[in-house]
Amino acid sequence: MAISENTKPNPAVWHVDSGATDHMCQDRVLLRTYSSIKKRVYMADCQQTMAQGTGSIVHQVAQKRGRVETVTVTKVLHTPDLSANLLSVSSLTAKGASVTFGAEKNTIYLEGKELATAIKAGSLYNLVIAGSYSRAYLGKTGKATEKIWHCRMAHLGEQNMRKLM
Repeated sequence: MAISENTKPNPAVWHVDSGATDHMCQDRVLLRTYSSIKKRVYMADCQQTMAQGTGSIVHQVAQKRGRVETVTVTKVLHTPDLSANLLSVSSLTAKGASVTFGAEKNTIYLEGKELATAIKAGSLYNLVIAGSYSRAYLGKTGKATEKIWHCRMAHLGEQNMRKLM
């Protein structure tokens, strides 16, 4: 997997990676359990980095119809030099999971049950964590004018705006 050098790590994003041999996390804070280790990690670009520890993470993954499932991922390497968090397909399948890849998403199954989904963003598949993809921002505003509604409705034409009013 390749990430641009300019990419700032986002601890909320986990890439489902078919090339990663282990689950890897760059932020120690995300690990619920932790044991210090030193393990050399070889990257896809032939670079090397050191894993500093191993532990488990707990995710609240979004399911169909708004359901949320708590998922614990074990044997996650803490690799602080990594530019992104990786969920290893080979580690998942070693635990009995199966992963299907489609044009726009991939789905992770365990014991025949859909466990999690990852949405394609560019060439990467990002795990859908509950609350990370849909956020509502509420604020107090003055009276909404036609011009404001025109902007809110993606610059809908005047005739179509009148139909809605």
